[in-house]
Amino acid sequence: MKAHSAAAIFPLMTGAEFEALVEDIEQHGLREPIVVFDGLILDGRNRLAACERLGKTVATIAWDGLGSAEAYVVSKNLHRRHLNTSQRAMIAARLANRKREESLLIGRQQRNSPDTQICTSASVKQTATLLKVSPRSVSQAKRVLRDADATDVARIEKGERTVDSVVKRLPKTKPSTMKEAKRRDTLQMNAKLWRSFKFAIEALCSLPAPADVMRVVRGFDKGGLVERKLDQSYNWLKGFEHEWRNRD
Repeated sequence: MKAHSAAAIFPLMTGAEFEALVEDIEQHGLREPIVVFDGLILDGRNRLAACERLGKTVATIAWDGLGSAEAYVVSKNLHRRHLNTSQRAMIAARLANRKREESLLIGRQQRNSPDTQICTSASVKQTATLLKVSPRSVSQAKRVLRDADATDVARIEKGERTVDSVVKRLPKTKPSTMKEAKRRDTLQMNAKLWRSFKFAIEALCSLPAPADVMRVVRGFDKGGLVERKLDQSYNWLKGFEHEWRNRD
């Protein structure tokens, strides 16, 4: 079973911490079931790994869907895990990066709605408060995720190194380098947006014939909902066509 991307905010257990979990499950069984969302593990990656080593079957339950997946992962793991300051800073950095990516995939109209403000406004300061670290530590951790090699990142997440020690070994960031890093981040975000748009277009192209759908829908659309939604969709497509034809 694969893990949900939100679960990756926290590093997997290693060493003595994981061995202690294996021993506990061997003696007392699996006390907490694996929590799944859309067929993916949202909470319980370490428990699943421990049960697989022991050859034990696992029980699963569906996530209740209350709040965001990230908030659920943080609430379940923050007090369960024994993490040092650098490990928490890395988690806060990943959470801030994830929220920034999500905000770019939310349309301009949706972005201003009350339901999406929490999702799109997760800043370094907010994630720092949530993980009980300083904003400076989160900013440094973001730089580690961007510029350090995978080995250093892994060692920080295992508790073997600190964010400060890794940042001190990184080359000084020049303004031109910062501009290039921002440009690279923008290109990555645009690529994700394109993949989402491409998926939507492919899904639309695979729908049944419009005439067939119309015959079915007309019998149910007593309140004119389809008419209003079609107008909204048509206006959106006209706006997109205008932007496309006037692109640089």
